[in-house]
Amino acid sequence: MTSDFRFSIPDILRTFTMFPSLPAEIRQEIWHSVISEPGIHFVKFGDEDSKLTWVSRPSQRLESAVEGWHYQALVKQRARRERREGSLKRIPDARLTPLESNHRADISHYKALREELAKISAVCKESASFVSSLLSRPGTLTFESGGLLSLQDSQDVVYVEYFPMGIYQTGCALAVDPFRPELEKIRRVAVRFCHQWQHDELPVRCAFCRQVHTSGTRKSYPTHLYQFLARCFPNLEQVWLIDYFLRPMAVGNSDSSVPKKDNDAAKGPVERNLHKFLCHGRIYHEATPGLWNVKADSMELKTWLQERFVRYAKNSSHSRVNGPEKVKFGFLACDWQYQYTSPPVTAERKISKCSSRYKRPASLLKRFPPKAYNRMEDLRYSGDASKVQTDIPFVFGQGRYHEFNPELRL
Repeated sequence: MTSDFRFSIPDILRTFTMFPSLPAEIRQEIWHSVISEPGIHFVKFGDEDSKLTWVSRPSQRLESAVEGWHYQALVKQRARRERREGSLKRIPDARLTPLESNHRADISHYKALREELAKISAVCKESASFVSSLLSRPGTLTFESGGLLSLQDSQDVVYVEYFPMGIYQTGCALAVDPFRPELEKIRRVAVRFCHQWQHDELPVRCAFCRQVHTSGTRKSYPTHLYQFLARCFPNLEQVWLIDYFLRPMAVGNSDSSVPKKDNDAAKGPVERNLHKFLCHGRIYHEATPGLWNVKADSMELKTWLQERFVRYAKNSSHSRVNGPEKVKFGFLACDWQYQYTSPPVTAERKISKCSSRYKRPASLLKRFPPKAYNRMEDLRYSGDASKVQTDIPFVFGQGRYHEFNPELRL
């Protein structure tokens, strides 16, 4: 996809001299429109200890194999077990941190948001007070170090990574309660869609008869995901599944690799209302089956995840979600926006000149004086054996370790 449609405005018209005479409400609306474009932030959530203690054994679950009233009975049975065993293990050291430890590798939208707030704050005293009022609101989400993550009432999405990929792609259950008070400020959550969830798995032990038998549904669906969402985000409104394999479906062209133009005039009414989130070098679009190549298995998994999330949130005592049936689930597709104007330049390899003046060992100096050694170098490159002089200090066969025998025995 190409960049958004823009007008070509001359430089003389880029300065609005009547801005100070506008009402204060309009000036604040203009400043707010600069930072109101929704984006996506990439963070990881957890503690410094090993997260292997966060999961339970996969053999003790049957959510992916039980349907209908059997699943409801299993959920109620687990809820009674949770109440009988007391509260789950709390993780007091769990906190939000940037996904990438190196700031250069961080592509989150909050970096651009901080830059825009710094520019607005440097305009005048009124703009500085406007920025400080935004940062002091109770719904502003920040890191533990104090860095800004998201503003109050913003449409931003927070991508949360809480498990390593080796555990995340399994269907294990979440055995802890990693809730933190700052998670109440997050309303839109994004997670990675893992295609490993759709692979077949071995038969599991039934929770009712304790026997191993085959099931009609043999999918490794993520039990830990809907448990994590229900326990950690009380004000959750939207859950996005990011699938990096989604591609736009070309209209009237058999070649699906040809991207469509990102022009609002060429879009239909449905496509204009789809969500879009920005970050550095990428744009995440809301993916629908009619416009993107969303597979039927992916839609089946999304339906399964939404139904299990609602059931678990209503029956479990560890759920904190307000109105789980109102939470929406959808897909996000990634559109790369990197544009290389010129090919990458490879630095030329500097070849250092080797000096012929090097320190020769003392034993070599005794056997070969410098003058004789230079004559030997000249003869080596000349290749003419008739020019060998008699004053060169070597004799074939001199010493017991330098025997020279020209005879060849077959």
